[in-house]
Amino acid sequence: NVYVAWLHLENSFGNQETLEKVLKDALARNDEYKVYQQMADIYSRSGKLEEADGIYKILVKKFCKDKESWIRYGLFNYRNSRHEEGRFVFKRSLQNLESRDAADISAKFAQIEFRYGDPERGKTMYEKLVTSHPKRIDLWSSYADQLTRIGDVAAARALYQRIATLGLQAKKMKTLFGKWLEFEKAH
Repeated sequence: NVYVAWLHLENSFGNQETLEKVLKDALARNDEYKVYQQMADIYSRSGKLEEADGIYKILVKKFCKDKESWIRYGLFNYRNSRHEEGRFVFKRSLQNLESRDAADISAKFAQIEFRYGDPERGKTMYEKLVTSHPKRIDLWSSYADQLTRIGDVAAARALYQRIATLGLQAKKMKTLFGKWLEFEKAH
């Protein structure tokens, strides 16, 4: 916390040389992953996008097997209207992460696409996911939530009808039927 505060101060009131000195010291004495994350956040919040991009590139290079670093970098790009760069980060993440993490990272980037990018592209990503992983309730539920959030009631209703025909276990279907009931009450 002391180093985070110090990095904030150096970013706001110091120069680049003193900031780099404090950053090196923080990296030597703390967890590199956390320090790089904090530094990227500091740069992002202060509007220094090129510096933040550089830190994110270091982060995904050093910690390429950590899906959270890829998600944060993709989210950074989407929030700053750099959609093509965000999509490139998604492709790179799939190349670097384990195949078992592919569905989770794809779902997260589909959510990001819904919120900051193109909802149609997000729908396409979710369709691929639920087609390839039909038994994953979390993907179906997340997809329905995103459709509801953007106000596409007809598509959400059609999705719930598709879910009803999956033939999953009663325990899993109970949660989805509960969500469907809440959806229908609201819409």
